Amino acid sequence: MYETVKKHGEQIGDLSNGFVIQAERLGNVELTVAALKESDRQHDEKIAQLGSQYTQIQNTIMTENRDTQDMFKNHTEKLYGIVESSVSFKENSEEREADAERRKHDYKVMKWKTIADVVTKLVLSLTASGGFLYWLIEKVGGN
Repeated sequence: MYETVKKHGEQIGDLSNGFVIQAERLGNVELTVAALKESDRQHDEKIAQLGSQYTQIQNTIMTENRDTQDMFKNHTEKLYGIVESSVSFKENSEEREADAERRKHDYKVMKWKTIADVVTKLVLSLTASGGFLYWLIEKVGGN
């Protein structure tokens, strides 16, 4: 019986040692769980921070996009104004060229009218006084 008790004592000692080892393992597991919980908390904080940063970036992008659209709209309106004034200038240029041609034509007509009036007046004044006819007859008559 002594041997049985001794065996049981050894088994109890072994179980006690096993219990201590299991307790140490349990302590290590508890430390690991605590470390994992802390890591999860830190990850949650980082995810929340990233979410906040994402929202800020999204707002910045939307603001910049709106500003860019406004800038392009303003530039497009300015370019449209330039093109419109260019087309208007071209149309006005064509009108000015037509007007210049009309004035040149009017000037030529007026010039020829003036020359014709001067020649007519000269001829009439010379012939009306009779002096030119007398001179012409004298020259033709051979005197």
